[in-house]
Amino acid sequence: FSSATTIDTLTEKAEKKKQKRGERAERINAMAQTNTKSIKESAKKNVSAESEKEKEKKLEQARKNASNAKSGSLAAKANMVKKFNENN
Repeated sequence: FSSATTIDTLTEKAEKKKQKRGERAERINAMAQTNTKSIKESAKKNVSAESEKEKEKKLEQARKNASNAKSGSLAAKANMVKKFNENN
């Protein structure tokens, strides 16, 4: 091996590594510049639309369960307080 060819191959390898690093840095900078607030808001809107329907179903089911509460249970006591507050 001659020292000239090894130096040439080493410089070529170094240039390739620099290019790779440069591309990575450019991608990272581009990602850092994106507005994540809009991404979060759009994701939140999709989730909230579905979750509102699910919440309503769960609340309705909880109301049905609370009206059929066993005597002496916490739900029964809460119903008594609710009735008392409605009367006064």
